[in-house]
Amino acid sequence: MNSEEIREVLTLIGVDEDELREHNSPRGRQIMLRCPLAQWTHAKGMDNKPSFTIKVAPDDQSFFRCWSGSCGHQGSFAHLLYLWWKHGKEDRTAEENRKIVEWIQRIREKDQPTLEAQVEKTIDLFRPWQPSKKQDKPPINHDVFNDVEIEDFLAAGVPQVFYDRGFTEDDGRIWEIGWDDDMHRITFPVRKRAGRGLVGCIGRATRKKDVQFRKYYNYWNFSASQYLYGEHLLPEEFEGLILVEGPTDAIRVNRAIRLHGRGTPFEKFFCVAWLGDQLKEDQARRVLAWRVPVYIFPDNDDNGAGQAGARKSVKLLEDRTPVFVVPTPLGKDPGAIEEDLEVLRLLDESAAGVTA
Repeated sequence: MNSEEIREVLTLIGVDEDELREHNSPRGRQIMLRCPLAQWTHAKGMDNKPSFTIKVAPDDQSFFRCWSGSCGHQGSFAHLLYLWWKHGKEDRTAEENRKIVEWIQRIREKDQPTLEAQVEKTIDLFRPWQPSKKQDKPPINHDVFNDVEIEDFLAAGVPQVFYDRGFTEDDGRIWEIGWDDDMHRITFPVRKRAGRGLVGCIGRATRKKDVQFRKYYNYWNFSASQYLYGEHLLPEEFEGLILVEGPTDAIRVNRAIRLHGRGTPFEKFFCVAWLGDQLKEDQARRVLAWRVPVYIFPDNDDNGAGQAGARKSVKLLEDRTPVFVVPTPLGKDPGAIEEDLEVLRLLDESAAGVTA
């Protein structure tokens, strides 16, 4: 089914069309939304951070998947409609259920691969692999993606909104900043330390309506909790690690150290981001393996979420390595601190004994 047909069906089962987000991904056309099954399958009966994607396939079957750990349903688009009917059938009359089942059957028959698509699939089974115009190697089949996945983002260049935050061309080059024109997001490739292989990509919203809906988007649904943003740039030898929440925070802190850190206690420190509300256990194990002091530089949101995440992160590290918490000004995050020297001053205040 094409995207217009899928959108029409989704509105019929109660999805707000204004909340649908459609974009081109390296895996094809996708629609992102809040899980339509959330009231029955999600832990709190709601999907606060949209976790549901539908792969649009005009000439083939369209498939869905909910990436929430408390749901996890996936399958054909018609199967989604069946689950929606099944969970709510007790609240409908027998006649309403009969009509819905007939309607789902019509959708199922419509959402089938065309003859041409079936023939192409059959041919593909016997076709030897050939490199595409963008590739000169076979695709990687494990947790590392081919750099061709981010070519379009990099080709679009560094967006002006990145420079408006006080960053420079050097920052854009070092961190491989790109732009997703379809989703209007700044892109931040995520690489692992060993071999600098590409493991994922983060898209940060720039439009107000997208920030409210979903500030960060994980391309290819990669597991951000297993990696630390910036770890591929860690020097062979360093004396301390600074942990922050997001990509721009890490870029800002490292910029301050690179330009003004010489001769300070933080000259051989490096900053990485945990890409979420707090440090996760897999990430904590990576941090502890480096056996260096850790400075947590949290967001200081008005709602206290950043500080709460910092406290949880401290618990994963305390008693196993020296941990300090940086006193971020109220209402600020590290990426929003305009002066590089202010970043170093705040780090030095935590070094003076403000420990977790």
